[in-house]
Amino acid sequence: MKLKDRIAMITGGGTGIGRAIALGFAGEGAKVVIATEKRTFEAAQKTAAEIRDSGGDSLALEMDLTKTQQVKEAVRQAIEKFGKIEILVNNAATYPATPFLEMTEEEWLRVACEHGLVAYY
Repeated sequence: MKLKDRIAMITGGGTGIGRAIALGFAGEGAKVVIATEKRTFEAAQKTAAEIRDSGGDSLALEMDLTKTQQVKEAVRQAIEKFGKIEILVNNAATYPATPFLEMTEEEWLRVACEHGLVAYY
């Protein structure tokens, strides 16, 4: 097990590629924190339960990457449960239908944060 007892936090880990990453890390022995927005939180909980049911350790957290306090709270909860975060997979993404020059500031921050262009801590 290449990642035995390492602590990984995966944004957008409830569905799609993020889910596959979470399951893969867990399969390699990592303890996995799945942080995802409200829309996919139920799926994140199911993925975390699947990891636990297979003998791993996982925690699902609701977190909007554009909300500084939610990010801080999710990190706090992850550290409270596992003691630290050693691996961070920034998988969350969004693609608005609004053309770039017509985006509101809120839309820009959502895209920028989720693509790693802006970080809030």
